[in-house]
Amino acid sequence: MYDVNQLQTDGLSPLSDNFTQKLRDECAIDINVDYDDFKVRASNWLLASNHRKIHGLDSFPKLDIIMGCNHFIDNILIMNGKNNVQIFEHDYGYYKKISPDINYVTVETLQADKPLLMSFPFTGSLGIPKNFLEIVEACNQLNIDLHLDGAWMPAAFNIDCNIDFPCVKSFAMSFSKAIAMSWNRIGVRWTRESSIDNVTLFNDKLMIPHCTLGVANYVMDHTTVDYFIDNYHSKYMDICRSLKLRPTNIIHAAMSIDRKRLYGLTNLLTS
Repeated sequence: MYDVNQLQTDGLSPLSDNFTQKLRDECAIDINVDYDDFKVRASNWLLASNHRKIHGLDSFPKLDIIMGCNHFIDNILIMNGKNNVQIFEHDYGYYKKISPDINYVTVETLQADKPLLMSFPFTGSLGIPKNFLEIVEACNQLNIDLHLDGAWMPAAFNIDCNIDFPCVKSFAMSFSKAIAMSWNRIGVRWTRESSIDNVTLFNDKLMIPHCTLGVANYVMDHTTVDYFIDNYHSKYMDICRSLKLRPTNIIHAAMSIDRKRLYGLTNLLTS
């Protein structure tokens, strides 16, 4: 007979049996991962660079795994509404694609009590914005939560920055640009305070794909976050000199001397 006490009352779990569990074990050998251990290991790997320093992350004790920085971004847009998040012009082109009528802001037009999402390094300049402290000061004064998208940070060099300001609420980095892993989207989010949102729910319910974590563990076992910079920086600078380009802080991108045009150097670097 069936036991009524075996009915689930706290959620509907996926159906699984010995056969489906056997399939999982056969195709995912050695991919059993501990989420807490992975958070620490991945964050240490992303931060273990000889080419950049990020100060102040000790003030962001809550770590969560993200499925790439877009997961981090989409969570902020979901939690606040895509029309209630402030964006600077020349930031990630994704915002224009999902909101064609987007109204960009400037430091002078920032609205109080409305979160600001900004790439860091900034997409438009591929470096830390020269007016970053001005932005922080404005956010502190206007009670604006500042969220920093560090997607480009693992591919950056010659950067030394501090993010420990009251207005900065979260920061995220991923493996995508660190080691060409956009096909296996994985990263880490640091937050100043704990909260319940899309990202924490995915972590609490172990919904980040374990195969993705297994691939990231393999990569961390076999290389460092500085791989591209260690191997291509000299050639990068030689290309910039030869073609009269202005170097940026990103290993595979340069600008025209007048800073009006951005160039990708991937083909040149790998040829």
